[in-house]
Amino acid sequence: MKNAREVALKVLIETERGSFSNLALNKYLTPDIPAKDRAFITELVYGVIKYRLLLDYIISQFSNKEIAKMTEVVLNALRMGIYQMILMDKVPIFAAVNESVDMVKKLENPGAVRFVNAVLRNIGRKRQNITYPEPACRPQDYLSVYYSFPRWMVERWMELFGFDFTRDLCDAFNRKSRVCIRMNTLKTNRKELESILKNEGIGVQYGLWLEEAFYIEGVPQLKQLKSFLDGLFQPQDESSMIASRALGAARGDRVLDVAAAPGGKTTHIAEIMGNIGEIVAWDIHPHRVKLIKETCRRLGVNIVEARVWDSRILDEQNIEKFDRVLVDAPCSGLGVIRRKPDIKWSKKPEDIAALNLIQQNVLQVCSQYVKKGGILVYSTCSIEPAENQLLIEKFLEKNQDFVYDDIRPYIPGKLAGDLEPPYGWIQLYPNIHDVDGFFVSRLKRVGK
Repeated sequence: MKNAREVALKVLIETERGSFSNLALNKYLTPDIPAKDRAFITELVYGVIKYRLLLDYIISQFSNKEIAKMTEVVLNALRMGIYQMILMDKVPIFAAVNESVDMVKKLENPGAVRFVNAVLRNIGRKRQNITYPEPACRPQDYLSVYYSFPRWMVERWMELFGFDFTRDLCDAFNRKSRVCIRMNTLKTNRKELESILKNEGIGVQYGLWLEEAFYIEGVPQLKQLKSFLDGLFQPQDESSMIASRALGAARGDRVLDVAAAPGGKTTHIAEIMGNIGEIVAWDIHPHRVKLIKETCRRLGVNIVEARVWDSRILDEQNIEKFDRVLVDAPCSGLGVIRRKPDIKWSKKPEDIAALNLIQQNVLQVCSQYVKKGGILVYSTCSIEPAENQLLIEKFLEKNQDFVYDDIRPYIPGKLAGDLEPPYGWIQLYPNIHDVDGFFVSRLKRVGK
């Protein structure tokens, strides 16, 4: 039987070398690994990635050796050991230490083994003495270290939102994300799907905001469930569903989804339309277009034409040909950190500026596909104003034939009540709405 901690170590080393954690986990979580071990490995990997800065801060307090001079095995074994001791309630300290040391024995020299053993045992004895920056004197350092976020992110958010909001935001991003699914209204209904899932041994809770949303737990391998294979649901966060809702697509509409893979919003729009009308779904990568087609087949959606297209390039044949256009733009992803903790360490401040140019270009090009009187929805999984409302304001200044359209009739009433004029956009935050950070704006093209 495979050792769970050793599998986690391999995944972490791959992520250190540039692999995405979800892809590395998929590679190493082979079917022969028991469900309990799969859950433990996943928790260790995501936990160590999430709290990397904090773990390294603790290591530095108990080690005379610089982190930069430690091998991948030693550093990640220490991180794993400390994470289990400090941030996991169910692992005894002796187990965290001994298992980490035994793992290093198989891969490193005796000196490295003694070093790991000494550091972890010292932390185990003195963990109550770990000191953190004082919030009152050094608020940026405190939030960065204690919640384990890059300092540039903390500084940026404190400038935008203030200390209390940033603290709550960081805390929310560090919470374990729940598995959210969207009921396929073409094939089932709420009560029926709930019953089917419970019969499959799945824990079920209704969504926070939308009728078609469920939160599920106790899922060993979601894509092996019969209900998934039968197309009764699609994994999708509620915030993403709200973007589809905001489009307000109706039966018989002609809709364009310009960055559609893997097909979550595309198929949701098709369900809202009752599978009547036409949806054109683009993606720049052929293998991702294939994913859209596979998703449509599984869900029983047959009104989608999925094809390869670069949304930055104008398709002159489709100018003013669509009733509704959805631009879910490439973005920093800073709203989905709780689901993708790698983003903490992979993104840099300059990435936002570079993405901003792409977003402006995609929005400008794709706005031309909207008919007069038609609707354009722009969305991102970001909480950055520069990628969201500020970008939309610039677009409206430049394009006088577009105006904000009231988004309130198309989103849940509990959310609509909090909006302010001109009611044309909504920004969702995990610490306020308990969903992914997401921005959705609704624009109308005016004129005859």
